[in-house]
This record gives sequence, structure tokens and C-alpha cells, in this order.
Amino acid sequence: MKASIKLLTAMSLMLVGVMIGGATLVDGNGVKYTTTKNQHGVVLKSRKATIYLGKGCDAYSPQYGKGTWGWANGGVLVELNKRTIGFARQESPFGSNDNRCPL
Repeated sequence: MKASIKLLTAMSLMLVGVMIGGATLVDGNGVKYTTTKNQHGVVLKSRKATIYLGKGCDAYSPQYGKGTWGWANGGVLVELNKRTIGFARQESPFGSNDNRCPL
């Protein structure tokens, strides 16, 4: 019984860690971005760049400037002043049932 409780507790903590840490998106160049939701939208963070995706389809990156983002069945596209980044065949960073910002 104690082993079952410990296992259940460990699995619960792992699940909470995954939910807090968010998902990972991988761009067309193989760069991994972790996602974190906040009150304004979703933050994508790689080793070299940060991209803010707003709830109103706006986007901003300190490294690449301002722009927009959108999602379609083909994936997520972020178009910024200095760079366009595609996340092919990946769900919206806002969740699989979220239909905001259609391309």
C-alpha cells in the first residue's frame, strides 16, 4: 500500500511539473522552444531567443522584433521583422482545441 501511494505521489508531481513547464515546440531548423503560458499569451524560449505570442495574434522578440503569428493544420508560423520561424505539424501553443489566430 505504501509503495502505491509513493508511486501515485511521484507520478502526480511529474504531471504537475509537465503542466507548469509547458510543451516544447521544434522549429524547422531543429531549435527547441519551451512554452510557458502567462496572462498575455505564451512565451517561447530557446537557448538564444525569446518570442512572445500574444492572445491577439501579435508577436514580439527582443532578438527579432515585432510581428504576428498564426496557426493552421500545417503548424504554427511566426513572422517577425528580422526572421520568420515555422513550427511545422505542431499544435497551437495555446492548446489543441484553441482556434485563435488562423492562417
